[in-house]
Amino acid sequence: ALFDRWCASAGSSRYLPTDNERAVVLGAGVAKRLLVSVGDEITVQVVRAVNNEEAGGEEGSLSQRRLEVSGVVQTGNPEIDDRVAYLHIGTLMNMLGTDNPNELVVMLDDIGRIEATRRAARAVVTDDSTNVHTWAERNPALKNLIDVDSQSGAMMFVVLIGLGTISARNIDVV
Repeated sequence: ALFDRWCASAGSSRYLPTDNERAVVLGAGVAKRLLVSVGDEITVQVVRAVNNEEAGGEEGSLSQRRLEVSGVVQTGNPEIDDRVAYLHIGTLMNMLGTDNPNELVVMLDDIGRIEATRRAARAVVTDDSTNVHTWAERNPALKNLIDVDSQSGAMMFVVLIGLGTISARNIDVV
């Protein structure tokens, strides 16, 4: 929902399609710097995190994949838009040469389910060294942006009601 809106604001209608393992969604600033848009292909390089002969590389070696830009997100926050790229976890794990992610992001359709989802994730994670954080804790800049957006929308609504009331009173006076 929110990411779909950000994709739409950047002129992209798809977030990260599940039927395309080569899909990547870029922040608007990243896409602009790379001079790419939806449908273009880019080569993504990462440094392998571990030795993995099956995946064909040693720790510290470069791994690269050709990916297709399936979306561009524009959050309105340059800290995010200039640095972010989303891709499928399987694709990234293969590139890194690891079977275990070091971070997992769960996207919810309903922001009101964050705390329940956090509790459920914490119940599943048995390793005490593994942390479970909400997006607001991990990215306070994004939380502030959303809060400001919500507040400015409410403020605009109040201003419009106020102007409507003043106009109605002026009509009565005339």
